[in-house]
Amino acid sequence: MKFLLDSSALFAHLFAEPGADQVRALFHDPQAVVNLTGLSLSVIPA
Repeated sequence: MKFLLDSSALFAHLFAEPGADQVRALFHDPQAVVNLTGLSLSVIPA
């Protein structure tokens, strides 16, 4: 199965925010094809 994650999903994974468990499960699923959208500087906290 294919998944497209946005930056909020990546940040949830990196900073153990709500939803991190679901994102982590996708990264560890050998049948999941995970793509990430490009990050823009506007979504990265200062």
